[in-house]
Amino acid sequence: WTNNALSFDWEEVPDVVNQLGEEIEHLYWASIDRPKKSHWLAAYELVSSVLEPNPASKWKAGELPLDGTPREMTDLVHPDEFPLSMFYEAFEKKMRDVIASTKGITGKSDA
Repeated sequence: WTNNALSFDWEEVPDVVNQLGEEIEHLYWASIDRPKKSHWLAAYELVSSVLEPNPASKWKAGELPLDGTPREMTDLVHPDEFPLSMFYEAFEKKMRDVIASTKGITGKSDA
């Protein structure tokens, strides 16, 4: 996303998606052997490696009550912990007509 233009290096997309899938799978399987809070921290680290966290995030700053209850940690998550609203607003405007034009299209064939 540069100068109000979204572009993709389509040749890289499959490798990047597969790599992210492998990281998510590793996160999933590693959760078996670690405490819930440790898993949440690892998940936050993974997501924040892909999306920029809210600058005011207590999670980003590491200001978490690790000796408190899980609820105390989750209560510190911002409603927009990983703010994407500007991206989605711009993207939705660009895609609105394209999405509307697909109304009624199904995967069924008359053949």
